[in-house]
Amino acid sequence: MESGGVMVKRAMIVVSSFAVLAPAALGATSVVQTTEPQAVRLDTVVLGKSSIRLGFTAIQRGGLVVFKVHNASTQKERFVIAPATVGIGPAQGGSGFRTKLMKPGEFTSFQIEFQTRQTFRYSSVDSAGKRQSAGQFMVT
Repeated sequence: MESGGVMVKRAMIVVSSFAVLAPAALGATSVVQTTEPQAVRLDTVVLGKSSIRLGFTAIQRGGLVVFKVHNASTQKERFVIAPATVGIGPAQGGSGFRTKLMKPGEFTSFQIEFQTRQTFRYSSVDSAGKRQSAGQFMVT
């Protein structure tokens, strides 16, 4: 009886050891694989008297852009980004983003993660709501 009990315990140890070692022997890995890190782009936007300077015309989908906006004009302005397919802008409740109305020389920053492939329009708008300048970029 005693020797039979020892044999059963040894058999269980051998079976459980095989169950742990078998996946490693078959080439399985125990490391969890992750996706590639998110692309982060830092970009300075300069609002001029009748121009906007933006450092890119296209970015990859899924990328995060950190915008640092500088109002280099002589009047109060805001920076606006909206999808080109949207008929109404963020001021009217549409999708997009707009900064606060910035004083001349003022800086502000914000970040947007672009998840959809499409064209986005950007513009500078004065305190009366009149568009001063505009441009566009693509998310590919």
